[in-house]
Amino acid sequence: MQKRTLVEQILRGVERLANAGIYVSGNMMIGQITETVEDADMSIKLAGELVHLNKHIQLSSTITTPFPGTEIYKYALDNLILRDDRDFFDRFKNMGDISVNVSRMTDKELLDRKKVLDVALIKAKEDAVGRGALYVEHKIKQLADFDASSRSCVLKKAGRFYDSFYDFTQHSL
Repeated sequence: MQKRTLVEQILRGVERLANAGIYVSGNMMIGQITETVEDADMSIKLAGELVHLNKHIQLSSTITTPFPGTEIYKYALDNLILRDDRDFFDRFKNMGDISVNVSRMTDKELLDRKKVLDVALIKAKEDAVGRGALYVEHKIKQLADFDASSRSCVLKKAGRFYDSFYDFTQHSL
């Protein structure tokens, strides 16, 4: 991704934010261009270190997806990992799956590393805050997800009502 950010900078930044009382959230993305199992294992280790530095940190994980218009997408096309745009859209199903693997790992290795990362995040968080607090955090996330899906449902229904009302008024005028 060419962020040119060093691990030491990340660790120092998270520590400084923790000392200032600022909550941090982030995403650990694995499956980058040419990433190996060893590279992914270093990211997993980093995740544990980040939680150790700031027990309030909220980390999620995902597998790299080369979306159209990005450098990673261009890499996938140039290296014949993808044939064309249609190939990408045929493969892309959801963010938790591998749509296009640009790493040096097999799909199985990549999925295994993702699972190891997810388990490591939970374990590090549990060690930092305890099982009870982790459970409460999990329930809060579930409520937030439920709230977001409820809002989405309401907005869809409201949108259909608005569309119908708009159509009705346009035909009535």
